Parts: sequence; C-alpha cells; structure tokens
Amino acid sequence: LSVAPARAASAPGRVVFPVDGGSVIEYQSGAVALPEGGAILVGHVPGSVGMYVVKVSASGEPDPSFAVGGAARIPGSYAFLQVLLQPDGKILIVAFRSSSSAREPLGWGVEHGQLVVLRLTADGALDPSYGSGGVASVPMQAGCVCSDTAAEQHDGELVLTGQRTTGSQERDIRWAVARLAVSGSLDAGFGSAGVAVLPGEDGVGLAVAVASDGAITTQGQIDLSSGNSTGPALMLTRLTSTGAPDLSFAHGAAFRVPIFSLDDSYGQDPDPVPMLVGEDGSVLVQAYPVPSEPLDPRSELVGIGLARYTAAGELDPSFGHAGYMELPGDETGDQLVPASEGAVLAIHMDVEQTASRRAGNSRAVPGVFQIERVDSRGALDTTFGGPRGLAVSVPFGGGESDILVPSAETLEAPPTLEEDSFLPASLERWPQLLPQPDGSYLIPGSVSVRQPGLSGRPDELTAEIAIAALTPAFTLDPAFGGPAQPLDLTISVTRQRAATDARHDGARVTLDASMPGLCSVKITTRGRLLAEHLLPILRVGPQTLPVKLTRFGERYLRRHRNVSVTVIATARDLLANTTTAQATGVLDYDSDSLLIP
Repeated sequence: LSVAPARAASAPGRVVFPVDGGSVIEYQSGAVALPEGGAILVGHVPGSVGMYVVKVSASGEPDPSFAVGGAARIPGSYAFLQVLLQPDGKILIVAFRSSSSAREPLGWGVEHGQLVVLRLTADGALDPSYGSGGVASVPMQAGCVCSDTAAEQHDGELVLTGQRTTGSQERDIRWAVARLAVSGSLDAGFGSAGVAVLPGEDGVGLAVAVASDGAITTQGQIDLSSGNSTGPALMLTRLTSTGAPDLSFAHGAAFRVPIFSLDDSYGQDPDPVPMLVGEDGSVLVQAYPVPSEPLDPRSELVGIGLARYTAAGELDPSFGHAGYMELPGDETGDQLVPASEGAVLAIHMDVEQTASRRAGNSRAVPGVFQIERVDSRGALDTTFGGPRGLAVSVPFGGGESDILVPSAETLEAPPTLEEDSFLPASLERWPQLLPQPDGSYLIPGSVSVRQPGLSGRPDELTAEIAIAALTPAFTLDPAFGGPAQPLDLTISVTRQRAATDARHDGARVTLDASMPGLCSVKITTRGRLLAEHLLPILRVGPQTLPVKLTRFGERYLRRHRNVSVTVIATARDLLANTTTAQATGVLDYDSDSLLIP
C-alpha cells in the first residue's frame, strides 16, 4: 500500500485537495460518513490503475493520523464501487477486477469483473487479517457500477449482490447474493457454500440492503425478453438470513418494480433505482406511478415518484395514493436519505445540466441540485422550499476553457469564467449527502479544469477531490473548511514563436497561479483588443499558453513589429476565489508567422 499526502485548500464550506499532486477521475468515487464527523472518500486515479483513500475530519482537514497526511493510494487492477465503515473503524472497499482504472459501463448479459473486497485498518493500511493480505475475492461478478452493491450486517458480516455465470453460454448468468464472514471468507451457512443464486431467468443483482432482523432485500434485473416485453425488468425480492427466499415477503417470489411500461426496455446497462429499507421491514423505492388509477403495466406510465411496500411485500395503502406518490417535475430522486419523523429526502441533480456538463457544455450548472421532503404518509412537504422542493447550490470554480480555433470559427456556447465544475461523487447516486452528528451534511465530489482537444485529440484535464458542507438548513456551512485563501497570480508576455500552425496562432503569455482554475486574458495596444482567451490553469506553477488573436490583432500584428502591449488577466480558482494581474510587454512576429484564414 503506497501512500501520498493530501494538500488541502479551503474556503468557507468547501475543501479541495489533490491526491499525490495529480488528478482524479471525475464522478467515479464514493464516500461514507464517520460517526465523529467527517468522511472517508475513495475513488480512482487516472494514468495508473489504482484507487485513492482520503480521511477528512469534521473540520474539513485531511486527518494526519490516517496513512500519510490523510491520504493513501491502493495499487492494483481494481474499479471502485462502494465504501463502508465498520464499527471498529476499519474500512471496507468494494470493487471489481478491471484492466482499467476507469469504470466503464457494464452491459447486460455479458461477463463482468470479479467482485473483491479490500479492508483497511483505521489508520489506512491494508488489513492482513482479512482475506488474503487484506483482499477478499468473491466468487461472483459485479452486477453493475452501482453504489449499493454491498450492505453490512450488525454482526460485521458483509452481504453483496451481483451476477454469477452458471454455464458456457454468453447470457447464462444468474442474479446472486453472497455473504462474507468477518474474516473475509465465504460464510458457509449462507446459500450454497456462501452464495445464494436466485431462481428463474437470466438476471443480475444491482443493490442490496440488510434489515435489523437480518433479512436481505435485494434489487436486480431479470430478462423478460418474451411475450410483449423487449428487455430486462427491474425486480425486488427478499431473502432470509440463511439466503433462502423469504416466504413472508411477496410469498418468496421476486416481483417487478414499476419503472417502465411493458413495451419499453429498461436499457442494456444494468442500473438500479434508489431503495431505502426501514426498520419495520418496509421498502421505499423510486417508481413511475400512474396517478389516480390502478397500476396497469401495459399503460403509459406518467410521472416519477416513490412507491412503498410493506414488510409483507405489498403496496402500502397508507402511503400516498395506493402506495405511490409523485415527485414534482421530471427529475428522479437519485438518493433517498432518512429525515426526522419518518420523512425522507429525495435528492437529485438536474439531469440535463449534469449530463450536459459531462458532455462539455460549459453553460451547464452542475453545482445546483434539488431536494424534496416526503413525509411518512407519502405527501410532499410544500413548506420545504416550496411546491418543487428546495434548490441548493454548491459553489465551486473551474470548468471548461475556450478552445483555440481560427477566428473565422465561432462557438455556440463559449465558456465563461463563472463556471461551476462541481460533479458529484457517483453517476449512479448524485449527489451523495452524508449526514453528520450535528445535523449538517457533507457532499463529496470533484472539481476540474478542462482544455478541449483539437482534431480528435483527447481533452487535457485536471480534476481534484472536492467536498462541501451544508448546515441543517441546507446552506453552505462556514464552520467547515476555513477562511478563503487568496489566489496568487502573475502573468508575463513570453517571447513569441517564429512560426505556428494556423489553429494555434496566438500571443503567448506565461501564467503562474497558486491553484488550478480558469483565467480570462485580454491583450491590448493603444486601447485596441489584439487577443482574448479563456485559458486553463491546469496545474500550480508557471505554464506558457497561447491567447487567441482577434481579427484586428491578426491584421495589426501582420503589419507591425515590436508592438507594445498591456495584458490584463482575471483568474478564478477551483474554490471560486478571484484575482487580477497585469503586465506589459512586446509582441514581435515575422511577417510569415501569422496565417490568416
């Protein structure tokens, strides 16, 4: 286990820090809250196969007693899925074996990577008493890139769900559940030699939860490619503590969760819905209810909401309308968090904004999400933010820089300095709210700076771990993090190159910033604008970058030599701190060095 210190930078309510001075992979991470406050964060590092683990204290600082400087890196061919915390402070990391550090979507009906569980001691070292050298192998494949693949029992044993190949045929797979003992070995008293394979058609397990009585509720997909159906259906069932079908829950049979109409496939990438199992054995899941009429699976389903099933596996008539309630708008509740008095918080980010941000639309605002409060009777609490819930902002900086193109080209959505690059920790459950002992919440994720690539070249990206804190009233918590740290910036005019490709023509400047972010640069002479560009600050320290010439700048510099210029730069870092720097210099090009389209 190699370790690397984390260097935190903070502002009120927010903390950003890299791991090993490098970059992380966006939205491929997860976190678990610590009982004393703070969190354990786990995710991927690019460029090498492996995972990082960071322990953040309740104040927002990396815990110096954990690993080295609060951070550890775990080498190996693992793709991260989930992190859990044991009562004794040890950390369980659920992953699957993968040749790439990036979590690619896992398709339906194909072989996936083998599930593994790693255990770290409370101080961040691999626990040699668990499995083999700290790693336990599960004779089962990952079902999906899901964040609820595993659940811990009160006795410390771990239940996992996924898929198990039972034959040589490509689609000969089964929905399966396994249980590991505290030592990391298979629990021989569960299922058959530690693995329970659910009966029926080809299937895959997606999520699992354990009730206080040891009953195991699991969610999966079953292939129903017969009759009027065209694809897999989302199913729900419950097992006893021994891995047998629980006959007290829907008579021991898996039943379908109303997610899509019968003539529509749920998709070829296995994907769960949020699920919350209550102490009374009830199950709350995201569903597509049909308002004001009995559920007809052949009808067109309208709206998105929640369904609650009793401990017997029946729709709860005391919840909403015949067991269903509808959430406002067209968004999904991507995380369900228990609240006071039996209520639940349904939390989501704007689907179009977040998807657009991942696709590179700099105008998207992913740092804003919505929370609805649903009471124990299935009624929307309209006093909580209004009829559409509460909009919450997580303000960070970063984002996508301008692309250096010939001035003849125009961009439909040019980026701006005021972007918010915050992305939640996981694509499957965003954002992940971690309740703290004082009633506040932590929100883990990442922030980044992206330089779009040219002519099929990959984007250049730097991404760092981000975590924000909200008060119980869901405002930014100033007690977390620390005072805003000033952003230091210097800029100078660099000696210009004699010749350059037409797409890379520009006046070259050298930036030196104390934190990654974006920088708006304008170069003028005698009050006329020669060049302007939104530049990426991808790393700390000096970097030389080209500033895109205006049409006037191209013509002027072609006719003039030794042009005295003024450079004004305004930068905004990952914590949304801003500063301005100014410099003077001289631009001088050979007459053939500017290629005008």
